Amino acid sequence: MIKKTRLPVVLLIFSIFLTAFAGFSQTASAEVNLRYVAEYYGIEFADEITVRAFEEALGIEDGENGEELISYSRAAVMTVVAADMEELALTYSPEKINAVFKALDFEPDTDDHSVNYLAAAIDLGLADPKKIISNEKLAPADAANLVVAARSVTGGARNYLGRTDDSDIYGKLAFAFKNHLMPSNEELIQLGNKAVMEKITTGYNVRDNRFKSNFESELSICYGHSNLKHALQLVGLLRSEGISALVNIEPKVSAYEYLLDWGPVPDPFPTYFVLEEGEDFYIAYAFEYDLLFEFANKEDRDRFDEIVVAYAKKNTGEEGKALIAGAWWQPFYFSVLQLGDNYAKVSNNVVDFGIYSLHTSSLDENSEKIQTWLAAEIRNNRDFSLKVEDQYVNMAFYRYLNGESE
Repeated sequence: MIKKTRLPVVLLIFSIFLTAFAGFSQTASAEVNLRYVAEYYGIEFADEITVRAFEEALGIEDGENGEELISYSRAAVMTVVAADMEELALTYSPEKINAVFKALDFEPDTDDHSVNYLAAAIDLGLADPKKIISNEKLAPADAANLVVAARSVTGGARNYLGRTDDSDIYGKLAFAFKNHLMPSNEELIQLGNKAVMEKITTGYNVRDNRFKSNFESELSICYGHSNLKHALQLVGLLRSEGISALVNIEPKVSAYEYLLDWGPVPDPFPTYFVLEEGEDFYIAYAFEYDLLFEFANKEDRDRFDEIVVAYAKKNTGEEGKALIAGAWWQPFYFSVLQLGDNYAKVSNNVVDFGIYSLHTSSLDENSEKIQTWLAAEIRNNRDFSLKVEDQYVNMAFYRYLNGESE
């Protein structure tokens, strides 16, 4: 019998934090970035953009002629400042500046310090060189690109490891998986365990919100699993199907009741262990992940379900069918938007606590019961907050929530 204890300290030794790489605005089209700045920053640009409006979008103060319409070049200069690259820009010598603009067949005025910023903006990939040269008034799509570029550098936009079609994505994904810290928050785990023991839910997971991918919702799907080999092969599968998508991995710990009918309590190892949390009541803890994909277009996003069902899902009567490693009977993936008949709406019941959050998915008709129970449990702690989010899950997982085996 395993003694009731806190989560093993070995997990904290096993892993370290890894901050996912942030990408520049060029990773998405202007149309996507217009939606992105509206979704994440609440910014909607007018057809004509003033200096002050762009300052507010970047979160900086330029200080002069705020009501003037802003040009692309001036916006690029401000983008370098907002990206915390000003000191780097000022190191550019006249020779270095001329070298940057030589390829553009443009002779800059090296006595004007703004040209330092423009050269840096080009070098760093923050701005479009051709638009800097033409220097037309700033259009909404260009403004969105620049805002996302600046916030990407400072970690306030998309977080990702690379693309499915990058040759080095597999090593980056493996490194991230092996070096992520297993999210562990005692208050949320106690809350989740109590919910499982009182049969409010069959399981829950805890996440560290610092690893959120911040992908654009309309083009994204979240895919949960526990096996690294599966993640690597899934990314390879998408590549083999001609799909290019941004990829990120978000760590989570999943917990659920362990039934002795499944066999004796297994010996613990770093990514999976079982604890006796009550008299003859066991809870399994597993280090898992969510793979986040932001697809290049809606067509690729909509093909994802078809590909998973064909190559990453077990089905009765298809025991000899070739599948990727670690395929589940009931894979779990979802969008926050309705994607059609292959997805069904459920509720994601969420408790936020600092940088951590507890999540448990349920059928809509069961959500009120869970929300009521959670609200009663956290009512005396102002550090907790409760919300419910819509999820549109794949049909196999929806059937699982309805008690079906596959």
